Amino acid sequence: MRYYKNPLPDDTDEWLAQKVYRATGSLQEVEARQLVDKYGRRAVGQALGRMEYLRGQDNLRNPAGFMKVAARVAWRTIHGFDVPLPEYKSPKRRKPRKTTYNPKRDPLWQSQGYRVWRLSFVEAPIEIWEIPMLENALEL
Repeated sequence: MRYYKNPLPDDTDEWLAQKVYRATGSLQEVEARQLVDKYGRRAVGQALGRMEYLRGQDNLRNPAGFMKVAARVAWRTIHGFDVPLPEYKSPKRRKPRKTTYNPKRDPLWQSQGYRVWRLSFVEAPIEIWEIPMLENALEL
């Protein structure tokens, strides 16, 4: 979402995104830019027109949800139902960490200086005697 915090490069797209943002009232500015970027001006413009029509008849409960669905449906009717949906042009998300942090494998925990320092606490929140090779590292 960081990519869409800045205005869109095309002024017409940004104008439409701002219009969608103001018209819905509950859609975030970033989400409005994503809609315009993903589905294009034509599909989002059609969805905005439908939303304003339904709002005028007082038949609309969730304008933000309606805009998302109506923009997708409008894009499908324009481009056909066999074409896969476009993806956002923002950078890919960072991959999650493969493994969780295990303090027993941390080199700091394996150091003798750290273990001696931890022994100085009376009520240490960890059980330092469960750390592997502790008996070999400390000579008491």
